[in-house]
Amino acid sequence: MRRPALFLAAALAFAGSAQAQSQTQPSPISHVGEVAPVAYYRRMLRADSLLAAGSAAAADAYPALLRAYPWDGAAWRRMARALAAAGRHREAARAFAEADARGVSPYPHYNAVDAARSFLRAGERDSAFAWLHVALERYRYEWLPTLARDTAFAPLQGDPRFQALIRPAAPDERNAGWRADLDYLLGEVRRMNAVYSHAPLPDSLVAAAGALRRRIPTLGDAQVAVAMQRLLAMLGQSHNNLFLNVPGARVRFGALPLTLYQFPDGVYVIGADSAHAGLVGSRLLKLDDTPADSAMVRLRALTTRDNPRNEWVGPGYLAVPAVMHALGVARSPGELRLTLEDRAGRTFSQTLAPAPFDAPRRLQAPRGTPAGAAPLYLSRPDDGNWLTRLPDGTVYVQSNTVFNGPGESLAQFGVRLRRLLADSAARDVVVDVRRNLGGNTYMYPELLRTLIAFDTGKDHRLFVIIGRATYSAATNFITDVDRLTNAVFVGEPSGGAPVQTGGDESSTVLPYSGLQAALSAGSWNLSAPRDTRPWITPDLPVVLTAADYFANRDPALEAILEITGSGGG
Repeated sequence: MRRPALFLAAALAFAGSAQAQSQTQPSPISHVGEVAPVAYYRRMLRADSLLAAGSAAAADAYPALLRAYPWDGAAWRRMARALAAAGRHREAARAFAEADARGVSPYPHYNAVDAARSFLRAGERDSAFAWLHVALERYRYEWLPTLARDTAFAPLQGDPRFQALIRPAAPDERNAGWRADLDYLLGEVRRMNAVYSHAPLPDSLVAAAGALRRRIPTLGDAQVAVAMQRLLAMLGQSHNNLFLNVPGARVRFGALPLTLYQFPDGVYVIGADSAHAGLVGSRLLKLDDTPADSAMVRLRALTTRDNPRNEWVGPGYLAVPAVMHALGVARSPGELRLTLEDRAGRTFSQTLAPAPFDAPRRLQAPRGTPAGAAPLYLSRPDDGNWLTRLPDGTVYVQSNTVFNGPGESLAQFGVRLRRLLADSAARDVVVDVRRNLGGNTYMYPELLRTLIAFDTGKDHRLFVIIGRATYSAATNFITDVDRLTNAVFVGEPSGGAPVQTGGDESSTVLPYSGLQAALSAGSWNLSAPRDTRPWITPDLPVVLTAADYFANRDPALEAILEITGSGGG
């Protein structure tokens, strides 16, 4: 959805006024003499410590420094935060504007939103709207639902301009409502996407959207939603998805009470609710009359991804009858007749309907695995980041998320690993990220530093286990490891590409249906400028077969230990 062009122009002109003012100020060479360089540095550290401690004195510690040297956008932002905390909102708003004029990294959109908050608290309503437009249009701010819930913007809730920015009203009539959702979805892609905010949408996508717009009266609600997901897949990027099971939405997609996983030897049931536990271990042969492998091929039209593989996302869709019906696989959107082969090789059929069931996003140990029998990589499935020493002295590290844990940040975990390695004689480290779906790229540097330092040690060996679910920020992590260390990669190709044109998923709600959309708002290249790899390829390729999985074996770690145990490369 496009915002009003004239109002946007005024907003950007207002935001640029601080930039123009900064260009008329004296040069830093003539100005910095008011504070000696070392004194400036020490006083800035002092001001920053006051801010970190929440001291009201911080608001008065910055101004003289920024008069002496006004070129540091990050320092202007810190002063603005101190002024805002002190309730000096008009001064804070101007300081946020100055920060914007000089540049703020890595989140300039947050700076613009903070400017809007301060202007609103200072009673300058129009300036607040101008900075909201800057956040949304210039910096492609992606978390619109958070703005709607932000108590700082409560005074704007009754203003039609705020409603138009955050979530425009949709028609009540069904066909018009879905068309409004379609327009809004494509408008948000054009506003936020790192590629398509500067380039036209693909012609094939525009044509398909036009066809869907005409066909809406002939399609069911679920079919419309699936068609919209197909449009997002046509962007050829990851991090563009409709969440199909949103409470309160006009259409909801129930799933069968099963968890499916694609192994090299087929799609298998690896989890189920208690009523269907007997199906675990069975191989899926057909969905109604469609072979399972053919259904997986059809699902490629829906899965948004960095590379051609869809083994991670695809099996989840197989268990959703309404999606399978929209793709022409299932006869009914309300049930699926599954043809399965049990562990003894016997073929049987069972018809299932959607039921409440929370399928795990990451691979878990097979149902019924006795305590202590799960392989190491599935032994602590819900822990974010953990480590242990193996009997041969190898340090095993499992990282399942690029987020902070409840009792330990990822940075603290990286430092703890560094101390362990410094205090031990470990020659080999295994970092297992095959179940890591990502998080925040800015959180892993301490872990990365630890691994780089270890890798420089004489006779040290670093192994990294990757797979189809190594995705998003975890892909950025292994891209850095690939570029900066001599790590040996083990397992399957990664689920993400080293160069991600679609990253940093957003959150927005479609105004009519209430479905939630996650849309890519950023791109990443931590590799080489001309890197065309669709994935990080393992140096030691190891696949997990269904037989391995149900026998609680880990062929990836076994292969590594065969190398470390023999002492060979």
